[in-house]
Amino acid sequence: MLLDLVDANREQLSLLDTTERDAQRDCNHRLMAVLDELTGKMGKSTVRLGVPRKNAA
Repeated sequence: MLLDLVDANREQLSLLDTTERDAQRDCNHRLMAVLDELTGKMGKSTVRLGVPRKNAA
């Protein structure tokens, strides 16, 4: 997900997209909106994707 960062207004769409791909794209947009909202409320670096804390057991 984070490897394909593209401005949403410039995303290359395909004529062969499926409804599943559209659903996944919508899900990704909702997830990013929630992460942005949490970051705004709780501060930068509060939410991380798949990064263990230092000195974690």
